[in-house]
Amino acid sequence: MVTALVACAVATLPASDRIRQRGAPPPAAATAAPVQLTPGTAFILGRVVEAGTTHPVSDARVTLRGTALGDPRANVFSDGTPAGPRDAAGDVNGYFLFRNLPRGTYQLSATASGFVNGAYGQGRPYQLPRSLDVVGNVDVNDGEKVAGVTITLWRMSGVLGTVVDEAGEPMVGVPVTVLHRISDWGGAYMTEAVAVPTDDRGMYHADVTPGDYVVAVLAPPIAVPVSVVDDYQRALGSGPPVPGGVLESVSSSNGPAPTGAGLRAGNWIVSSTTGRGAATPFLPGTVRAGVPEMYTTTYYPASPSGASATVLSLQSGVEKTGINLQLRRQTAHRVSGHVSGPAGAGANLGVRLVIQDPATSTRMNPMFMSDAPQTVTDGHGDFAFFGVASGAYTLRIFKNAKLSDPILWALQPVTVEDADVRDLPVELRYGSRISGHVTFEGSGQPPPPSALARMNFTPRALPGSNGAYVTAPRAGTADQDGTFALGQLVPGPYMLMVAGVPSGWALKSVTTGGHEIIDAPFDLGFTDLDDLTVTITDRVPRILGTLRDGEGRPQPSASVGVFPVDKARWRLPGMPSPRVRTVSPDRSARYSMDGLPSGEYFIVAVDQPQDFSDPAVLTALMGSATRVAVTEGDTKTVDLKVVVVK
Repeated sequence: MVTALVACAVATLPASDRIRQRGAPPPAAATAAPVQLTPGTAFILGRVVEAGTTHPVSDARVTLRGTALGDPRANVFSDGTPAGPRDAAGDVNGYFLFRNLPRGTYQLSATASGFVNGAYGQGRPYQLPRSLDVVGNVDVNDGEKVAGVTITLWRMSGVLGTVVDEAGEPMVGVPVTVLHRISDWGGAYMTEAVAVPTDDRGMYHADVTPGDYVVAVLAPPIAVPVSVVDDYQRALGSGPPVPGGVLESVSSSNGPAPTGAGLRAGNWIVSSTTGRGAATPFLPGTVRAGVPEMYTTTYYPASPSGASATVLSLQSGVEKTGINLQLRRQTAHRVSGHVSGPAGAGANLGVRLVIQDPATSTRMNPMFMSDAPQTVTDGHGDFAFFGVASGAYTLRIFKNAKLSDPILWALQPVTVEDADVRDLPVELRYGSRISGHVTFEGSGQPPPPSALARMNFTPRALPGSNGAYVTAPRAGTADQDGTFALGQLVPGPYMLMVAGVPSGWALKSVTTGGHEIIDAPFDLGFTDLDDLTVTITDRVPRILGTLRDGEGRPQPSASVGVFPVDKARWRLPGMPSPRVRTVSPDRSARYSMDGLPSGEYFIVAVDQPQDFSDPAVLTALMGSATRVAVTEGDTKTVDLKVVVVK
């Protein structure tokens, strides 16, 4: 039956020039000849179909990846085929074929016009990639003909509407931002999906992945001193940035580029931003008696805050129409003050006012605040914000040219009511450092120094803490002796993520001051923390088994999730829990999961991928799950009956 299917499908495949290998050619100036690989004799035949149907997706581009395909920088196949990922173009019936494959494990993904990118084994559209997303594998042996591999794609969704001014007239060239509205380990947050300009009718249209979104015109004001604009322009013509100069100070503190675009208001240039950091006078404004009147940020339907914006739930292939916005020009307040620090005045620094509403900013990257008013201090450390709406804010400054340099930071609450805020004193502080070492437990030799050097350590600030407002995650790597030191951070509570643990080893514990923090935050004070101990072990625990349906038949299309019995360990503040995992079985329905920390777990097999980052999903699956104790160095066989999720 497989042979007949293969013969039929090959007859419908595109001409040979439409099936191509994508591996990059060997470097022209390679210092050593590439290592030759032997071509394989297996092939994979599959089909790309539309979600919820059996309809083919024609002319899809399918990509095959796997370690058996080699490294395009170091390998080439003996028949001249480049190493690395391969591409194939599907035919009008959705079929694709990869030939001459070596034995190995492969991953397949597909793209097509009008569809969201998808992958083999994917059971739902992924609005944003997550660490627990299930990836399906295809295992092939020498000479094997693997058929029936199906990749499902979902149609794009859409949002369209108009933007008008207070008189109801269409506004042309206004960037409309569509933002993801999702939840992760730290709770709900928003991040930009796409920004599109309105046309000459004031209309916009955006294609997005199915999911939940909010729509806004982001117009936070930017104010830059005229003196800084002049200094900046002179510095641009003087060569590379000078340490401590205006170019270096503004860029290293994430300040807006002082281009001079905007309205003149006394000694300041005032403009708006699209939310991507580029100053642009795209929204017309006026100055009355030296006070700018400008259009302000508006979320659909008519809110200044993302917290009260309407969330749009978009299904596959559905366009949401009538998402219209009306912008109103208004006079707002001025916030001004002076910045000083350990070395005197805080000159030429970017300053932001972050609204105290975690839903309105990109929490996972605080260097980009989508609706934060911005300014730059002048040469004396003085600053001013124009057009600030009433509300509670946190004034934020963060300066760091390189990871090895000390940081300067400031965080200060600011409340704007019915009047301007003037003469606000702001004090800069230095950050604190984190350092530690890796220790080894086990029966064998420690990992080689080169493997240790691939370990990396990322402190993640707890959502809502000072560090979350100021510092983006700053990863550091281990030296070959196992020691590590991270760049300066703002004092506060953090979680430590450890990645790149050498093969054959597992993370056992992370401690400071004798306390275990693998599942708990630690506090970084105003002095350096230098006693972090990361312990890895070669006594790696393993769970393995086979997935079967109610009649005992293997179910290779199912997926497996494991999560702690203790609900408090389901999610950690601001980061994924190392105790929640997902895995796909092989084609024989066998699965294997290594390296879980010791403890009591639930393990469950489901017929379709689930969002294991959602506590509601875990709660619903508890009654169908199998309980298992994981201990260091043990291997446990747990065969699972696949749960049909309704």
